[in-house]
Amino acid sequence: MVSVVKRNRNGKKYYYLIYSFRENGDTKHIEKFLGKKIPENIEDIKKEFNDQIIQKRWFLQIKEIRKNYAIEHKKISKIVQVKELKHFGIRFTHDSNRIEGSSMNLEDVRNVLQFNKSPANKPLEEIYETTNHMKAYENMINTKKDFSMDLVLDWHKTLFEQTNLEIAGKIRDNDVFIVGSEYTPPNHELVDGLLKNLFKWYNNEKETLDPTLLSCLFHFRFVSIHPFNDGNGRMSRLAMNFILYRKKMPMYDISYKIRASYFFALERANMKNNEIHFIQFFYKNYLKDNQKYLKSKFKTPSRRDIIKHGYSPVDLEKGVKKSTRSLTSKEKKDKFSNLINGDEFM
Repeated sequence: MVSVVKRNRNGKKYYYLIYSFRENGDTKHIEKFLGKKIPENIEDIKKEFNDQIIQKRWFLQIKEIRKNYAIEHKKISKIVQVKELKHFGIRFTHDSNRIEGSSMNLEDVRNVLQFNKSPANKPLEEIYETTNHMKAYENMINTKKDFSMDLVLDWHKTLFEQTNLEIAGKIRDNDVFIVGSEYTPPNHELVDGLLKNLFKWYNNEKETLDPTLLSCLFHFRFVSIHPFNDGNGRMSRLAMNFILYRKKMPMYDISYKIRASYFFALERANMKNNEIHFIQFFYKNYLKDNQKYLKSKFKTPSRRDIIKHGYSPVDLEKGVKKSTRSLTSKEKKDKFSNLINGDEFM
């Protein structure tokens, strides 16, 4: 993962940020030169470095997924689209509730939602939360409203109105802890302000930030605030898919089978104070789930590939886009010089 490394060159000490990862059985590195001492704004530099990591490792695949998903989606009739949304909702409801401890398997959930058939020996609370999660999902799909905390509160109220009316649709007014986690969510007095800042960030970035990154970061930041007494994970996953769906990207069903690695990524990102741990989990699994839209064989682009094809290592928060023109020979030379000197990728 990301670490600060000191190197000696010609008797002088220099510092670098280094991110290591495995690809096709090989260990690879992305580096950024820091200088002769660690800068005071190292945390800000780490966030910028995260954007470079995302761009170099994943954004080419995401671009192809977006293109091929749009092509395939246009071929499907409205009737089939509705059926696919229904089937996704059933799987998503099963996995999202199962992650939080539900004992209902996929067949149980399908029987409840498709055939109105309640399984024997299952708690009534789990059956209610199955039907109500699906209602919240359908609301998420069908609403014409803009994304807001009020919308999330509506989903939360729908989920819990038959099982825990006391907390349904209400932001917590007490401090909470997460069972099995070393991370402590913010004091309840800070929650309102943190939520306002989060939605302000979302509204500022929703037209420029890549939608997969936007959904990933919103998911992580929302669940880390932990604004409810229960249902934080389910609301964060609904929010994630609202963003993806609105931006015409494939939605993402986090399978309960990878629950342990999902929780580990959330925990590590919070405890290390570095979102890259969750970002890596998200992209690894999102790309895996959308292999059918990847018709090309990808590898992490080299520095020369980035220069050759005109990919700008600009901060992702201003949008990851390919240059609309070819680089001149002088621009390529200047860009490669920047790379070698550590101003961009090393």
